[in-house]
Amino acid sequence: MPGLRERKKAQTRDRIVREALALFRKRGYDGTTVADIADAAEIAPRTFFAYFDTKEAVVFHDLAEVLGSLRARLEDRGPDETTFDAFRDWIADWLAREDALSRAERSRRKLIRTTPALRAQEELNRGRFQDLLADSVARDLGLPPGSVQPRLVGAAAAAALAVLDDSEQAEAGDAGAAMAIVDEALAFLGAGLRELRRRPR
Repeated sequence: MPGLRERKKAQTRDRIVREALALFRKRGYDGTTVADIADAAEIAPRTFFAYFDTKEAVVFHDLAEVLGSLRARLEDRGPDETTFDAFRDWIADWLAREDALSRAERSRRKLIRTTPALRAQEELNRGRFQDLLADSVARDLGLPPGSVQPRLVGAAAAAALAVLDDSEQAEAGDAGAAMAIVDEALAFLGAGLRELRRRPR
């Protein structure tokens, strides 16, 4: 169980995120400063930087956690489970979380889609998902990490996340319809992976 200091740090971090996102919704991302966020969270600006390097980092506050959960799911998959089996299961778990398609989360996703600087960062972040998926596909195909085929498949799989993020179903909070989009994309990718497995090395 975390100690008192760790709990207080977690509470401060959560407060910064909550107040920042509320200000972004009210004033817009570009119209909000770090000083504004610090004031709303009742901390000094220097305290803000003890938790986040940039204003942008607040928007993507859960990136490390999300990447870590996907990495763990891909690494822990069974011997007969493909990358896309594990990827689908991971997405389904994410959508099933109580807050995954909450109003606040949908608002954050809309903020990212409509703010050029955040959308550009989202593309960079998606590259990290792509790398994880490509390494896992390389395992499926028995190829060295960095090989062309896994990189291509990983890029296509990461694009499926973009489709999901931009879908009307996800924006409306319809987890079932959003999962149907994922299944369609992964069926296409799975067929491609099976074809690559059949080809001679």
